[in-house]
Amino acid sequence: MLNLLNISKQSLLLLLLAMGFFGGCVQEKTMVPKAVDPFEGVSRQYVDSLLKTLSLQEKIGQLLIWENDQAPDSAALTDMLLQAGKGRVGGMLVQGLDVADFLAFRQHADALATLPLFWGTRQSVSLHQDFKGFSAIPRPISLAALDSVGLAKEVEDLFFSQCSGLGLNLAIGPRLNDWNKTVDPNAFFALPGNFEQQTRSVLSFIERSRQQRMLSFGQNLDRLILEPNDTIRDSLNYRWKLAGNAGISGLVLTDKIFQYDTLARSKPGFLQKYLSTELSMKGLAVARLGKVESPFYKLLVGADVLLTDDPKRAFYAIVKLVERGSLTEPYLDKKVRKVLMAKAWMEGGQIKNTQDRVLSMGEGLARLTSYEPPSSSLRSEEEIERSRVLAEEWKCYFEDPAWELWAKNIFEASVTLVNDERQLVPLQWQRGTPLNVWVVSGERMSTFLGKLSKYADYSSRQVQPKYGVVPVFDFPPVSEGGINIVLLDQVDLSSQKNARFLRSLNANALSRPMVVVNFGYPSNLSLLNKDISLLQVYERNGTTEAACAQIIFGGLPAKGKLSLTIDTQLTAGRGIVKNSTRLGFDDPKAVGIAPERLTAINAIVESAIDDKAFPGCQVLVAKDGKVVYTDAFGNYDYRHEQATNTVSLYDVASITKVAATTLAVMKLAEKGSLKVSSSLSSVLDLEEGATVGKIKIGELLQHRSGLQAQMPIGRYFNSRSVPAKGCNKYFCRYQKEGYGIQVCDGLFFNSLYRDSILLRTHKLRVDYRKRYRYSDVNFVLLQQVVEQKTGRPLDQYVDSMFYLPLGLRYTTFNPLHRFSPRYIVPTENDRIWRKALVHGFVHDPTAALLGGVSGNAGLFTTAEDLAVIFQMLLNGGTYGGRRYFSPATIKWFTESKKSDQRALGFDKPAFKRFPTYSDQVSDRAFGHTGFTGTCVWADPEVNLVYIFLSNRVHPSARNSKMKAGSIRARVHDAIYDALNTYQVKLPTLPASVKKD
Repeated sequence: MLNLLNISKQSLLLLLLAMGFFGGCVQEKTMVPKAVDPFEGVSRQYVDSLLKTLSLQEKIGQLLIWENDQAPDSAALTDMLLQAGKGRVGGMLVQGLDVADFLAFRQHADALATLPLFWGTRQSVSLHQDFKGFSAIPRPISLAALDSVGLAKEVEDLFFSQCSGLGLNLAIGPRLNDWNKTVDPNAFFALPGNFEQQTRSVLSFIERSRQQRMLSFGQNLDRLILEPNDTIRDSLNYRWKLAGNAGISGLVLTDKIFQYDTLARSKPGFLQKYLSTELSMKGLAVARLGKVESPFYKLLVGADVLLTDDPKRAFYAIVKLVERGSLTEPYLDKKVRKVLMAKAWMEGGQIKNTQDRVLSMGEGLARLTSYEPPSSSLRSEEEIERSRVLAEEWKCYFEDPAWELWAKNIFEASVTLVNDERQLVPLQWQRGTPLNVWVVSGERMSTFLGKLSKYADYSSRQVQPKYGVVPVFDFPPVSEGGINIVLLDQVDLSSQKNARFLRSLNANALSRPMVVVNFGYPSNLSLLNKDISLLQVYERNGTTEAACAQIIFGGLPAKGKLSLTIDTQLTAGRGIVKNSTRLGFDDPKAVGIAPERLTAINAIVESAIDDKAFPGCQVLVAKDGKVVYTDAFGNYDYRHEQATNTVSLYDVASITKVAATTLAVMKLAEKGSLKVSSSLSSVLDLEEGATVGKIKIGELLQHRSGLQAQMPIGRYFNSRSVPAKGCNKYFCRYQKEGYGIQVCDGLFFNSLYRDSILLRTHKLRVDYRKRYRYSDVNFVLLQQVVEQKTGRPLDQYVDSMFYLPLGLRYTTFNPLHRFSPRYIVPTENDRIWRKALVHGFVHDPTAALLGGVSGNAGLFTTAEDLAVIFQMLLNGGTYGGRRYFSPATIKWFTESKKSDQRALGFDKPAFKRFPTYSDQVSDRAFGHTGFTGTCVWADPEVNLVYIFLSNRVHPSARNSKMKAGSIRARVHDAIYDALNTYQVKLPTLPASVKKD
């Protein structure tokens, strides 16, 4: 902060001009209101008469407010009741108690005290943090990042209604000094945005507190402007004077004020005169008393009230000061008079029952023995029950789940993208790209890393600062082409101790893609290289950690604004807005689903597993672009040796038709390389004698080709074709030249016969009635079309065109080429054909004989990966900031044709004996099923994706319990039943609290 006492007048004038205090900017400032008496309407004569009835001890007590810095124990509460009963304390700022204990304590203290007590809070958003056991609520600096006047009004209403209901009459707020790096940003008060908006919020807070007869103490006055030039002085005192004229009840003075030599040299009364004349402040001057500090100096130079964690010590210290003559009783009377004015104003102008004050004092002392619980015998059963009900209602109010979602939404929206000149955010990460995360913190930030793992593979390293010094670390070579994310947790980069680290960070950012997330210390922003994509987070917690990971990858939008001005470039209100481009991960409540309604999924699935319908499964629900349910159940098999998880790979069987082959056809059609109306003879090289030439691409996609249902593989797919050991012309039980296609462990197929299988599909009999018949042959033919058109195998084409750019890490054919068997869920223990457990190899016999890659089956994936594909389709063809299809292409391929139960490639809801979808699904829905026990359904009408993956064919493909029990459809029903079951609405005040 500038030392305004040691700067020349000319320099100061230039500084103020640069800051906009003069010229046209002055006209834009909030007009200074006419001065309001903070305790307007209170009769001085009445207060003087009340003052005369007080003993010296009671007068001293009125100057002390107990401010605990940790949760008080029973002994401390008992002692405070004793002090209140003796009139030795004038108010309480208590935090850390259970809300029921607080209400009981307040009730007892009020009953014992002969004058009203100040009951205060340091909060300015909600009172959650004043009590034990309630969830965190965003602080004002996070709220300000939303730059919402409507939110500011909502918060103000919440705060004052809570204070009124709980009997609080004093708020230590608002903060009036300008932000600088020495000020704790978490204590930042003003809402929202720039200086003028903040000022208006301050005035609104003061006005609202006055309407509620509640005291408001501004904080923290930390300078005296002794500049003789009136214009300069008024400009620097601008906000303070506004608050004073608005009738603020008092100011909290920092210790820095009492270090001014001017106070030590001046007569008593100088500070009070300064506050009155320069700041228009007629209320109470408040100071904090240190643990071992004498109250003498602060009371002598102008403090009216002392905040202390040990009022008993302060009380006796003041008594001794009076006894020694260091402070006189008439001098203290001036301060006590102001306190009584404040308390009378709180009570509407006159303190109730003051005529019985002495009698009440005697009664209070007579019955005061110790801190008693709410069931005290001093109260009637009716009063006890009323207190119990009220305490329970307040507990339910603060524990209402709506607060958690309300706070979460604010925390997420407060994350501010400050710089992104390289357009890194959201990251365009692809499988295989190195992603390095540096956690500069004493904690691992596991929530951030956990959420990051939903989007990318990464390596992380924790760098722990020692005594505030961050060690310099080496980044990987530029040649590796990786992306770096650096998390700074409460690191002060302006400290000289971190100069080397700052230089290294900025230098490395010149040659490397880098994202820095700055938790705390907004002053760091101006020190970081502009090439860095920079996120500012004001409060670090699990919610903001998760939000940052998602914003970096586009799972959440970036919409926060700077809460304060850092420099001329980084001004309040600055923030780069980015839309969400990928699936996010959220609470069901965020999309209108009551979480408890989704527990039906667990019940259905767990019952099915107990019934041995399948060993395990994955279930995913995505609504409105957010994954709100993703879970894995059961085990890989019935030996229970390995539990499933959300990255276990499942053989999805015929879902391959839509998640691979159909996507490839859609891409070729959109590029103009292929028409749905084209015949096979025009797009595929067919040999002489081929019978399928007149079949159209669209007929293959709709299973109306007239071809047989099964692939012509009977000569290979039978128990006699596979030798028990050794080799025959088709198969070999060990790897041997020519037998290059591995079907499962210990079984290899002769590569010569792969082409013969494909050629046989060209000469099948065609039923020209073209009735619907579901056929694998159709999609094997489509695979051949794709491969001829692209010149690449199907698996390579869809990986390069879709899976890789979509960021899919677990979607692949032939998974053993990339993954260990422990990542792959086994399918059938085939005792007839393969005579082996199928684990890591495709279950479908056609795909197995074709080398694991087939147009009808062969794909392995996870529910979360598959959800990305179908969310891309629901998005109209975009995902992660990249377009894959036009909306028209998706509409054309996913719509029913001629009232058919099939679209182009995709299945549609239609009457079936054993449906895999809910009867609540819309006609616009599309999806597919898989023989292994899988299904996927996307419903554009409600923007919903449902995925169910299982290995119901383990150990036997004859297991039909899943179909008989309609497991997939029942889960889908539970999801639709859960829609629109939750409404975000903050709780109302307890019913027994009297409304204003």
